Amino acid sequence: MYRRIPNLYRLAMPQTVPSSAAPIRVVVADDQPSFREFIRTILSRATSVRFEVVGEAGDGAEALTLVRALRPDAVVSDLYMPEMNGIELRAAVQSEFPDITIVLVSADPPSGQSARSTVLSKAALTSDALAAALAPEGQR
Repeated sequence: MYRRIPNLYRLAMPQTVPSSAAPIRVVVADDQPSFREFIRTILSRATSVRFEVVGEAGDGAEALTLVRALRPDAVVSDLYMPEMNGIELRAAVQSEFPDITIVLVSADPPSGQSARSTVLSKAALTSDALAAALAPEGQR
């Protein structure tokens, strides 16, 4: 007696978003160019949602200028940056564009965070975690 084994290859393959789905447009802000490249890479590997990095900034003030010019769907920002930090950037963006999703990341996230001020750890950042934080509720 043989049991039928499901096609494991098919089960292991990630479910991808149809190419016709509009990408989530993202601005990335971090004072380290290598980390901005890392964010680009993990967003390109997300399988549940498509992302398009439309701008990169080295500090919060530059990121705010990009947000005003490009009107992205989301911003991924380092918590600690020169000129304007991530918390100041989030406050400025939310006051002008309340529909833009903002995700803060840090190598040293603060403890005791509220749901509104969650900061993702850079060390534990994955494409799935970032996609879940950036994607609108209906696309998760």
